[in-house]
Amino acid sequence: MAIRFLVWIVKRTPAAKDELAGWNSTIQFLVDGEKPFFIEIRDHNMEYRAGEAAGAGLVFRSSSEEFLSVITGRTKFDQGFSGGKYAIEGSVVQAVRLMRVAEIASESHAALMAFLRSVLRLAF
Repeated sequence: MAIRFLVWIVKRTPAAKDELAGWNSTIQFLVDGEKPFFIEIRDHNMEYRAGEAAGAGLVFRSSSEEFLSVITGRTKFDQGFSGGKYAIEGSVVQAVRLMRVAEIASESHAALMAFLRSVLRLAF
C-alpha cells in the first residue's frame, strides 16, 4: 500500500515528475511477508505493478517494518542502508535517485505525509 501511495503522490508532484525525466528503469521490491511488486519508471511517469519484473535494474529487499519506515520517512534512506536495515542489489545511483524523488514528493505534500505516518503508527 505504501508504495502505491508514493507512486500516486509522485504523479501529482511536478518537481518529482521532473526528476523522472529521461529515467527508464524497473525497480523490484522484495519485502518479507508481502507478495513481490515493482515500479516502472518511464520518462516523467512512475507506475506500480504487482509481481516480479524481468530485468530489474535495482532490487530492494527488506522487512515490512523497515520498508514502511523508509517509505514514510521515519528512517532516512542512507541511515537504513548503512545500518543494514535493508539490502540493495544493483545500481546504488538509481536507489539514491528514487529516494530523492520520494523526498521531493513527500516535502511537497508534508501534511498528507504527516497524516499517513500518524495513521500507520496507530495501525502498527
